[in-house]
Amino acid sequence: MLRHVLMFRLKPDTSADSRALLVEQLHVMHDRIPQLLTMSCGQDAGVADRGFDNPDVIASMDFADERSWREYLAPHPDHEYFTEQFLLPILNTTTGVQFFHNATPHSAAL
Repeated sequence: MLRHVLMFRLKPDTSADSRALLVEQLHVMHDRIPQLLTMSCGQDAGVADRGFDNPDVIASMDFADERSWREYLAPHPDHEYFTEQFLLPILNTTTGVQFFHNATPHSAAL
């Protein structure tokens, strides 16, 4: 399984409504893209100490494999619509990472 994690920093003047709409539309995109198996997303809860440099919104998405992830990226019309209509107008910067993982929880002896 491939996990795709994105962290968004939004423009400073982004309204609370626009932030909430961004997260709502991430969920809509999840419902429309079959390659996207699971997704967890949300706004920063604002509970960290001032020393943390948290992004504004994060999304963690799981795909069956790299091929499925690439199908989602190149170009899926719902992904493009989300990006152009809801993300780019308020985006300042983004950071992402992709990594392969086992979907079953495990315990590790320390």
